Amino acid sequence: MKKILKSIFALILLLQVFSCIDFSDNIKKEKLNDDSFKAITINEEYEVKLPKYMKEAQNLNDEASLQYQNIFKETYFVVIDEPKEEFKEVFLDIGEYDESLPLIKNYKNAQLEFFKESLTTYEFINESSKKINGKDAEVVAFDGKVQGVIYDISYLFTFVEGDDKAYMLMAWTLKNKRDKYQETFEYISDSFTVLN
Repeated sequence: MKKILKSIFALILLLQVFSCIDFSDNIKKEKLNDDSFKAITINEEYEVKLPKYMKEAQNLNDEASLQYQNIFKETYFVVIDEPKEEFKEVFLDIGEYDESLPLIKNYKNAQLEFFKESLTTYEFINESSKKINGKDAEVVAFDGKVQGVIYDISYLFTFVEGDDKAYMLMAWTLKNKRDKYQETFEYISDSFTVLN
């Protein structure tokens, strides 16, 4: 009987300890300030501020000019860029360029169509047009499931029109961490600056 009472007491004590631990870490918003970010400059062409906890990566996207990640926090960020005139010419040739829309909206539509082909499911959260450091930009947030990946992923895509290039900024994490990292991803995108 004493062993049972000791076991019950130990179990109660253990439950009290665990009840003091906050397991909702994934849904609390990340609290970062300006000092938590570092500015990364690529080819004297653009600059973006990333959390200091993200490190350079090599295997996220073969076409990316910038790739950063933190595998422990499951946060990822890449920038893909391409010449605007080349993009426009190709899409005009194949009849997929809508001349009634600005170039950056055409770029967004084309890139999202390509990306959706790799998704088995997706759900748009929101979409907006804005200026980022004086440049026209389109922002799209959505959740999706990529073929071959068992987890739902939450994405923030930002498309920025520079003078010569169009830029696609992709930030992503697990869907259950969206609320935690959403503001961080928005800060990263809003920091994007075309330098030339």
